[in-house]
Amino acid sequence: MTLRWNGTAWKQVPSPIPAGSNFLQAVAITHAGGAVAVGSAHGGTGAIFLERWNGTAWTWPRRR
Repeated sequence: MTLRWNGTAWKQVPSPIPAGSNFLQAVAITHAGGAVAVGSAHGGTGAIFLERWNGTAWTWPRRR
């Protein structure tokens, strides 16, 4: 479960954990309404994931 503080109370929000992954390691606030989440992949493969919260939904950052 992922919770967000709205200044008054905690509210459940969609989790940034993608299918097949199950360890959320950290979430950092990047700016007003934005955040980045980092975790590790299921099964001990050593793979990591990184997702961005844009104030509405979690998305995978675009590759440049």
